[in-house]
Amino acid sequence: VLAGVIAAWFGLGGGIVKGPLLMELGLLPEVVVATSSAMMLFTTLSTVCGYIAMRRLLVYYAVLLFSLALVTTLLAQLVLKRVINRLRRPSLVIFLFATVCLLGVLGVLLTSLEHVEHIFHGDVDGFRGICSEEN
Repeated sequence: VLAGVIAAWFGLGGGIVKGPLLMELGLLPEVVVATSSAMMLFTTLSTVCGYIAMRRLLVYYAVLLFSLALVTTLLAQLVLKRVINRLRRPSLVIFLFATVCLLGVLGVLLTSLEHVEHIFHGDVDGFRGICSEEN
């Protein structure tokens, strides 16, 4: 539960936080990736629902990105399955999962550097209410 709360605070999918934990518990790589993906799906859906509730979602943009993500995910799954079967290396799944986790952490870090710099300089505005018109 704590890992899920921390993941939500930092905007990460629960799978990114819990995936390495599942690996350490000895689950098969395929099971870890499937479970982590399902956790990230629910975290992402709850975030989308929040944006819809605040009326901050461009529907046409969301549909375009969803369609693009769906097609590229299906293609990547097919290619990855062929590569794993050809090389007989299921460890490739672990390597790719670790790479995606690392890229996610770097993305969050790079997008928040400016905000962290403002915090260190004392330029903190505080939190705004989700119901205010200023959002």
